[in-house]
Amino acid sequence: LHASAADSVPCAPLSSLLTVEEIKSARLIKIDVEGAEASVLKGLESCLVVMPQDVEVVVEISARSQRDSEVVFALMERHRFHAYVLANSYVPQAYLQRHRPAAPRRLEGRPVLQTDVIFSRVDAPNL
Repeated sequence: LHASAADSVPCAPLSSLLTVEEIKSARLIKIDVEGAEASVLKGLESCLVVMPQDVEVVVEISARSQRDSEVVFALMERHRFHAYVLANSYVPQAYLQRHRPAAPRRLEGRPVLQTDVIFSRVDAPNL
């Protein structure tokens, strides 16, 4: 399906919405923009330089575009982030069930399926 003008959503780079102090105090950023994650991260790149070392970025990696996925991983690796898998079955009922989430584990290779990834500067087998 193609989006029409009625489906459009106003947007702006994070750097134009937040002050430098707010950017410097960020701890977690969640990005899920239905396949436009690479574009969002490109716009966020200048902010990554001033964000604290313990900032983490959660990104839904889409299986639709391997090229965009490579852009996301290259950009985050350039800023010394490591990738961890955040377990998510994507089954609606799973969100309603009470369970203890698994610790995010270091991602080996690139995901080939839809995957939630936590990018962190922590360098360990698990977060």
